[in-house]
Amino acid sequence: MNRTDKPIKQNIVAFFQKRKVLTIAELKEFSQLSQRTIERRLKQWKTYRSYNHNGCYYVLPEIPEFNSEGIWKYKEMRFSKHGGLRSSIIALVEQSSSGLSAKDLSQSLRCSVLDALSYFKENSELLREREAGRYIYFSSNPVVYAVQKQRRREWRQSQAKESLPSHANAVIILVELIQHPSDTLDQLTRRVRRRGISISIDEVRNLLLCHGLKKFCFFCSSSFKRA
Repeated sequence: MNRTDKPIKQNIVAFFQKRKVLTIAELKEFSQLSQRTIERRLKQWKTYRSYNHNGCYYVLPEIPEFNSEGIWKYKEMRFSKHGGLRSSIIALVEQSSSGLSAKDLSQSLRCSVLDALSYFKENSELLREREAGRYIYFSSNPVVYAVQKQRRREWRQSQAKESLPSHANAVIILVELIQHPSDTLDQLTRRVRRRGISISIDEVRNLLLCHGLKKFCFFCSSSFKRA
């Protein structure tokens, strides 16, 4: 850094510390430097760029206080130590214990991820598999994937055991299923409810999973097709 660069950086750093996050337009107005020069300086200073708001906000690396997932929120701006939205999705999935759904990712990143996830339909950076009518994203590393899948199975089993209908209601559900084998989960649940039984669709799904009727849950649940 030459002598003329030092005061420029000091002034800009002070401006950042006051405002926390800035756009290139704001930096141009403050510093009277060209956009090309500002972009070059931001790259040299290893600034973070927001993964929402079209990536138009920047922050110096010493300012963010990232959480355990590497995410920092300032007002409505979101920043990630992993980079952009797509890179952040990959990083979060890779470090997850049992894969992540679109809902899980949206909660961690605090923004909608559906458009970004469409990229992985044709890309092998992540694996995705349908589970109970929605996609779960896993690491493409075979070793990590195997661990995530095993932990996912264990989690699903524990969830199913915690939310099962009573024995009496279970008999009614299975009888309705035998009589109406082409029903979706939603239709089967509604039939049981018409008998005056208060029951959730998750309880019905968990019962079927426990009885090894996994194929029914995954392929007949048309009302549960989520990203």
